Amino acid sequence: MNRWKLISLSALLSVTALSFAQAGYGPFDPAKTPPKYAPDRTFDLLDVKVALDVDYPNRSFYGKSTNLLSYLRTGLSEIMMHAGPGVEIKTLTVDGKAATYRRDGRQLFIKVPTTVRGN
Repeated sequence: MNRWKLISLSALLSVTALSFAQAGYGPFDPAKTPPKYAPDRTFDLLDVKVALDVDYPNRSFYGKSTNLLSYLRTGLSEIMMHAGPGVEIKTLTVDGKAATYRRDGRQLFIKVPTTVRGN
């Protein structure tokens, strides 16, 4: 008898959840969910090397990140990467030469020599 009650309860909960979803109360209601698209990819990240020096007494660290990229488009003069607002950039180079960049929130826009696909 207890088994029957458990099955009935599961069926009742399933029907209740389904009716809420059909009524438009679910988190994925198309009318209430704005479309989200992945950003266009302009490069393929082939390799990342990270070196960190941790300063435990001061609860901080210093690091260097080297990214190896292959461009997916020809003719770009700027690429976008992500860098959180807590990341302080002291120097930025492209192919060993100083590069200019700008930040917009978590986005980091880096000036690069005109890109050639596959390089």
